Parts: sequence; C-alpha cells; structure tokens
Amino acid sequence: MKYAHEVLDLMGAYPMRSFRMLELVRHVTRGRTLEQRERDAARKAVQRVLDALVEAGSVQVSTPASARGTFAEYSVSHKWDVRAPKVGREVGQFSRASAP
Repeated sequence: MKYAHEVLDLMGAYPMRSFRMLELVRHVTRGRTLEQRERDAARKAVQRVLDALVEAGSVQVSTPASARGTFAEYSVSHKWDVRAPKVGREVGQFSRASAP
C-alpha cells in the first residue's frame, strides 16, 4: 500500500489521539498544495490503508461519519497500553551471572 508507512508512523507517534482523514492526507502529502485529482488519489489511498487496518483490528473508528459533511476519527489508542510493564522488570525474574 502506498501510504501505509506514513499513516502508521503518524498514528504510532500519537497513540492517545484520534485523527481525521484530512489530517492523515495532509501528513502523507507533506502539506503540499495539490490539485483536486492528486488530493482525491491521496485520500483514496489513505482510505484503503485505513480500511485494511480497521479490518485487521489495528485501528478503531472512534467517531464514524453519520451524515454527509461529517467526518470519522481513527485511532490506535484502544490497542496500545502506553504504561505496559517491561519484561524482566522484577529483580528476581532472571538469574545474574557472577561478575569476573
């Protein structure tokens, strides 16, 4: 997919935030002024990425678009626990080798 890397980078950098399609398209096009044709192509490509991520369960539609003129919000915050304990945090979990 064309913009999957950029979408995942942005959403992964801010896991507790939801994004509108406009924000994702602006990020993947690096804020350039685009013609209508280019903007539509970018929006369709980002929508394909989001559809695949929603289907895989990696992204959740926070606020679905209910009517024309409204927007959906997409987030990954429901999947990631930003305060997850690290493996091996308990002192006695791993044996230490004796120092030379």
